[in-house]
Amino acid sequence: MTARKKSFVLLPLGAFVVAAGLFLLGYFGVVSVPWTPGAPAEALASESDSSSAAGDKKKSDEDEEEIIPVPVELARVEPKQISAYYRASSFIQADRHVELVSKTAGRVRKLNVEEGDWVAEGDILAELENDRERIQLRQAELRASDQQRDLTRRVSLLEQKLITQDEFDDSRSAFDLAEADRDLAHI
Repeated sequence: MTARKKSFVLLPLGAFVVAAGLFLLGYFGVVSVPWTPGAPAEALASESDSSSAAGDKKKSDEDEEEIIPVPVELARVEPKQISAYYRASSFIQADRHVELVSKTAGRVRKLNVEEGDWVAEGDILAELENDRERIQLRQAELRASDQQRDLTRRVSLLEQKLITQDEFDDSRSAFDLAEADRDLAHI
């Protein structure tokens, strides 16, 4: 970049910084600047006289480059609310996919986790209404204990040869079925 282009860019920028600094110093009463609010009229008049003299001096010098002033707008700083929004759409993909399967159907009584919670293997996620299942388990346990008592009686009757082997085998089968029903209801 040539020296001429640099001065063309830097001089207006420097003038703006100086003017803004003087304006702020005059505004807060640190220095008396004629163009600040509340400046006396005599200061404005003397400023216009000195600027016309300076303008005549510049015109007499033909060798110097003419500096084009840059219009600058000054405004009072006021607090305002700034709202920034960012909207985007994207696809979310899980690290892992897990299929949850319930061993039985029913209504959910209690939900132990919320969406997005971390869970470990074996954690109870939900509890189902199980009143019916508890009653069925109790019935299966009672049937199994009844069949066990019957089987122990039949063992002693078989030893005394008061019943046949077929009757004992039927009792043994009924006991095995009752135990299987109890184990199934327990799951």
